[in-house]
Amino acid sequence: MIFAETTTDSLSLASTIIFWVTSALIAAVIIIPIVHNNKVNKKVKENSPYVKDFIALNNRYKFKTIGAKSDTKTVYLNTKRQFDTFDYVKKGSAFIRENSSRYLSIVSSIDFNKSMLEKYNKEIKELKHTSDEQIATNCKLKLKNFIKRETNIVSKMIQKPQTNFSLIFKWEYTSPAGRNHYSRYCTFSYNDIKSVVEPLKPVYTWSAGYSENRPQNYSPKTETPRNPTPKAPNKVVTLDDIEDLDD
Repeated sequence: MIFAETTTDSLSLASTIIFWVTSALIAAVIIIPIVHNNKVNKKVKENSPYVKDFIALNNRYKFKTIGAKSDTKTVYLNTKRQFDTFDYVKKGSAFIRENSSRYLSIVSSIDFNKSMLEKYNKEIKELKHTSDEQIATNCKLKLKNFIKRETNIVSKMIQKPQTNFSLIFKWEYTSPAGRNHYSRYCTFSYNDIKSVVEPLKPVYTWSAGYSENRPQNYSPKTETPRNPTPKAPNKVVTLDDIEDLDD
């Protein structure tokens, strides 16, 4: 019995040692190449004229920071009739104008980023890759592999400023007892927002005599929610439906 316990303990110890040795070997196989690769990349970054020129280029371009890529505004309506006749273009445009200082700032920042990005990308294309083989040799690389590495290094450093923005404008109605819920939304694109806040735009005149700065051919995209709340069957008439008709 004592012999059996000793044998079991020995097997357990051997299994533990094998596990840790195997784990160490696997870790070494994974980590060593990564460390070596990072070391070589560091040498390339320190010696590449192309990378140095790109860093200098990056330092010359300061793009505007905007933050959020979109705003969301939800309007809660009191009756089903209000929901059915809701003029989302008129109300959404009014909301944008009411917050014109914010949206003018966003439009200004995006216009700045777009203009600067065009110049930035043009200058990137004008940068010359390393052509001196001695520089590559000093890093113990062939020139072809050196260029691949410097290209990869630069690709991770390219600035990607925000050049778009949208307003998601929702309108919803829930019946008094909560049995029925209706929801829709439209998206005002960056161009839609810009056309509302910028003063020198064509004026659209409503038949009722109301006019507003609405762009020509203006029609924000409208969509129903991906998972709309099912409506009650047509044959079923609830108290909420009667209340909706009365409103």
